[in-house]
Amino acid sequence: MESKAIQSNTEPISIELDKLNLDSIYNLISTYFENGKFVIPKINVDTKIKEKLNKQQEIIPKIYKPIYGINTGFGKLYDKIIDSEDLQKLQYNLIYSHYAGYGKPISKFIVFLTILIRLNQLSLGYGGISYQLIEKVIDFLEKNDLHEIPNFTSVGASGDLIPLAHIFFKLIQNYQPKPKESLAFINGTSFSLSNFILSLFLIDKLLQFSNFLVILSSIANNINLNLHFSIKLLKTKPNKYFAKVNYIQGRIIY
Repeated sequence: MESKAIQSNTEPISIELDKLNLDSIYNLISTYFENGKFVIPKINVDTKIKEKLNKQQEIIPKIYKPIYGINTGFGKLYDKIIDSEDLQKLQYNLIYSHYAGYGKPISKFIVFLTILIRLNQLSLGYGGISYQLIEKVIDFLEKNDLHEIPNFTSVGASGDLIPLAHIFFKLIQNYQPKPKESLAFINGTSFSLSNFILSLFLIDKLLQFSNFLVILSSIANNINLNLHFSIKLLKTKPNKYFAKVNYIQGRIIY
């Protein structure tokens, strides 16, 4: 996949962040494979998302009781209270401690999908992040300023901590994460999900090509199409990958 370049936004492609779904991601993957290049889309964010995130972020600085990930340590240090003057440092240290992958970099297209999916999940408003972070990530994405993710990373029970930390590490070079934002960004499964969706796309294409080969070999071997691909037989195979074949004027339709 690395032979296909990711380019900045030079075509009128846009995505509504709150409407991102499997079909829209499939369209992006198709563009990448079929056109030999990929244009990073313009990402639009509904004003309701901005209002929701800003309202949520106003609450966090007012929290004084111990709440995990906001003013406590992580993992076994869950009961260690972090002083207010160290909360900013806590955000950086969490990323530094998980910036631990190694090996050759994976495809930047996977990095792009990971960031896009992470943006969509964070925009739901359950992570305690600010709208400013969403803006920063979108700017980071549209400038094609994608950080490399090493090929070997760890996927733990808490999510894709290491690959997402590699992405966020680049972001915090010129952005100061607010309390909870580092944890919210890396504590998800966006990296696994982007790989899974890409795999589903490729499997679907492989099945389609496999069907084509079955039909082609059937014609080459002069089999009885009416028998092997009959409508009655189709009823016993209720899935979309069972080829429906008609022989019309020398053409195969499936």
